[in-house]
Amino acid sequence: MAPTCVLILCHSFLHCLKKFLATNHSVDFLSDFNLSNDLWIRWHGTGGRTISQTIQSDLGVVASFAPDVVILQVATNDLTFLSAFEVGSALEDLTRLLFESSGVKHICVCQTLYRKGVSSFNKLVNILPQYLKIVFEPIP
Repeated sequence: MAPTCVLILCHSFLHCLKKFLATNHSVDFLSDFNLSNDLWIRWHGTGGRTISQTIQSDLGVVASFAPDVVILQVATNDLTFLSAFEVGSALEDLTRLLFESSGVKHICVCQTLYRKGVSSFNKLVNILPQYLKIVFEPIP
């Protein structure tokens, strides 16, 4: 049986998380979290990326890795310039694209992280999941 392939697709947060895990665990831990030999994890993140840049630049990584599962930690950079509704719409486009053209079976959209001391940004972070709950409902 082929391993389950998981792609963690992210902005600069991914670099910090991967560095933390590599420092506190073995490098092998990064490939399967010591969960199973039937799991293969690939990390891909570029600092400063927006959702539209991810669509333009990173779909080749998705196609070449052919993941069963994609974990998205995106939208923080987008919320700096766009409304929660625009970001939600962009996330909907990205998830539909991953399902329809990349053969991804499961997508996990992680919570957008708050920024310390930036209440206007954090208000958008609070609105985004409410919008996504409605938008993602019809997506399998």
